[in-house]
Parts: sequence; C-alpha cells; structure tokens
Amino acid sequence: MKKYSNTLATLEPVFRKSSRVSWRSSLSKVQSTSAASRTTALPVTNNAPTSSCDCGNQIPSDLDIDHSRPMANTIASYNQHVVISTGKSDWASRIEDEEGPGNMARAMKGMLKRGAEWHDPDRTSLISNSSFADPSASSQAQEKRAEAASTPHAKDSQPLQRFVDRGDANSTSLKLFPQFLDFPNISPGDPEHHRHFISSYLSSRSTTSPWQCPPGFTFPRPIDKITILICSHNTRDRRCGVIGPLLYQSFIKYADLKTTDVGMVSHVGGHAFAGNVIIYIPPGHKVPPSETGEKDHDTELSPLAGSGVWYGRVEPKHVQGILEETVQKGKIIGELWRGGLQIQHSTEMPYDSQSTSFEDWKKRAATAQMIRLP
Repeated sequence: MKKYSNTLATLEPVFRKSSRVSWRSSLSKVQSTSAASRTTALPVTNNAPTSSCDCGNQIPSDLDIDHSRPMANTIASYNQHVVISTGKSDWASRIEDEEGPGNMARAMKGMLKRGAEWHDPDRTSLISNSSFADPSASSQAQEKRAEAASTPHAKDSQPLQRFVDRGDANSTSLKLFPQFLDFPNISPGDPEHHRHFISSYLSSRSTTSPWQCPPGFTFPRPIDKITILICSHNTRDRRCGVIGPLLYQSFIKYADLKTTDVGMVSHVGGHAFAGNVIIYIPPGHKVPPSETGEKDHDTELSPLAGSGVWYGRVEPKHVQGILEETVQKGKIIGELWRGGLQIQHSTEMPYDSQSTSFEDWKKRAATAQMIRLP
C-alpha cells in the first residue's frame, strides 16, 4: 500500500466530471489554483499541537481504532451536505429507518436516490441527522436532550434513549453546506416542502425560484458561524458512540459558542478512524492579519473560508489544537486529515453574509471541489 507523507507534500482537489487542478505545497504551505486561476494559500501544520487540558486517557483501551492505515482520501466524494435537526445523538443504524412521524432523511434520500426524480449525478448530497435541537421543541425538552446527548455510551449498554418528544412533529430545521444556509422551519412530513428544498437548493437542473415557497416553508438565513459536527452514531458503530460524546463535551468546553455551533451527527463513513469531526468554516470567516502574512483586507479571510475540513482519530486532547490551528489560524492539521471540500472564491462571486442572491449560493455548491491527497 502506498505510504503518504505527513508533510502533505501535495494536495489535489478532484472536480466533478473528472476536471482536475493540481495543488502544490511549499514547505508548510499548500498552494491551491482554482479554475479561475486564482491562487490561495492553504497552510498546513503537520502535527496536532499538544493540549494544555487535563484530558487524561479518556478513550477506552478496548476500542478498535485503526492507527495503521493512512486516512487521506478516505471520505466519499460529495458536493453538498444536508444536516437535519433531530435533537438526538443516536439513531437507527440507517437513519432512513428511524421510527416516528416525518422522517426527513428517508424522504430526501428517496427523492435523491438513483432512478428517482431528483437524482443528480453532478450534485451528490450527503444527508445526516444531527443533535441540533428541533426549533419547535420545548426549552425543557431541549435541555434534557442536551444533557443526555453529552453522555458517552457505556460498553454493552443499550443505545442512548431516543426522544419521542419532538415538540411540533410538523416542523424541524436543517443546515445546508457549502451554501452555508440555515432553514429554521421545514416540515419533515410535507412532500411539497421536500420538493421545494431539493429543487431550489440542491438540484443543478431546476428552474424553481427559491422565492416561491410553499405555505409554512420559512425562508433560509445565512450561516456565519463555524459549525463543528462530530459522529456519535452508536447504533451504527460503538467507536463513534463512545468517542463522539467525549469530543462533544470537549468542544463545548473550549469553543467560543458565540461564534461556533457544535453538534453530533449520524454516520459519515470511516468509523474505524473514530473520532470523526467535520468543521465547516463559513466563506466570510476571518483570521488575524498576522496569520495570513498580509495586511490588506483581502487576506484577512481565512485560507479555509468556505471549506469543510474532515478529521479522523480525533481525541479530546486534540480539541484545543484544532480550535487554535484550524478555526483561529486557518491551518490544516496533517496527522488528523481525512479530506475536505472547498468552494472557489472569485471577484465575480464575493461572499456577503447578508446577500439574498440564490444564484450565488447555488454557485457555491457548483464550484465545490474535493480536496484530496494523491
């Protein structure tokens, strides 16, 4: 098996339709050239910084975590990620089999699967359930869910209790990346809501106007916070079920929750590399000018702005380093790297968190490219 250097000597984004742009690194920086020939530096730090936290050895020794295989290129290729709020941190092994009214994941997967009406080979969608609270649930129910969600699954125990108190079962919310849109009110049991969401925001071939919303469908708002997603899918694989809640507790403890949302999600692939963490960094995210090496306004944008960064083998001892290096400095941590997704910035498509141009938002998904090690 080919061995991969921890120096991340080369990164290569792989485009849909097999178009490619090579990524070359120089020392600690990885240079990216977009289709528009605009170059952006992607800094890399090879090793996760040592944490100052009193984390101890929180990972049970009997968990079979794969530390032998290289993790680079171990994520499935996708263009966009739909994250559905359920208020839970564990689900049926296949989320489409989850019991209860209005299974949003089942409905959307059914409409997007091969042979279905909205199947789009040029726009692959990853669909996940998340622990983000249903907007309709009572505050008491949300607090109870948050407390239970942060409890690790004990060995040989029953899966974490799945809450049936959904508040109004006719309403939930979801997040969409890399469009970085939050949909605060969408009906999981309404086919018209599903069709409008898919045709207006997911499909590359629809002419449906996002402004023509069906009754009850709330207009989305831009996401300008860092979003950290941690796999906690215990019913699917115990490794993520044990490590996920531990990581959730650590991120909640050390992240700036005024600028960061932290949630647990269902299966994203690669349980052998638990803990699995995805960090979505909004296109408008900025880092201190000193971190970019430049002082002008353009280079205040984080080099990872508009990206989804996937890490594996993450432990609580890594959390502070991830927040410092990736979130605050815009650097990739080489030893944790599994892959990533990045939209292309250009002067023709600037990011404005207050923009209402859905053509721009759809272009972000259209220009999204996988970042891979060759």
